[in-house]
Amino acid sequence: MTITDLDQHAETEPPHGKLAHLTAECLASKGLRVSELDSSEPHGATLVIPLRGARCRLFVTDDADVELDWTPLDADTKDPLRVADHVAGLLSADPAVRDPNAATPSSSIHFKGVVGRDLEARGFHVELNIYRDEAFFDVTVDIEVTEFDGAETGKAYVDDDGSFIWLADFWDEDVPVPEMARAIAGTVARAGFPPASAG
Repeated sequence: MTITDLDQHAETEPPHGKLAHLTAECLASKGLRVSELDSSEPHGATLVIPLRGARCRLFVTDDADVELDWTPLDADTKDPLRVADHVAGLLSADPAVRDPNAATPSSSIHFKGVVGRDLEARGFHVELNIYRDEAFFDVTVDIEVTEFDGAETGKAYVDDDGSFIWLADFWDEDVPVPEMARAIAGTVARAGFPPASAG
């Protein structure tokens, strides 16, 4: 079953993993190939998207919830302004242009601090999350980024290791499955991820 098949039978409930398969097809049409698709999860499938300088996994459930995990491959690809651009693209179809006087990478500011200040200057809502581990007297910290106006474009969580997670819900009972696949793929493509070289 292809996206064309489902376009012709939009009222048909898609079988397990089909939304993820259609999303992979849509990503390929936008220049982001999927090197692996794991449908062993009971409620969806994980797509591995080869990118230049990063590992990227996109989990798509049968109910159109998505989770994208992006991690730089090494310290040389750990760029906070690049991450800010990716997050802005995922959260908004029209992200504001970076203010050149806003955040710049600095040894005195943590990675997530640069990302957060940059996105806040562009109009995104940024919160600091602190997770306490009372058993081992430890804390972990990340920032949570959403659209300032509360638009339902998901949330992104950025850590100091240079990685981020984006969560969003694309389910709409009035929208055909192929359209949801196109919306997911279009949003991922909008983030401006550089694809890995073929071969």
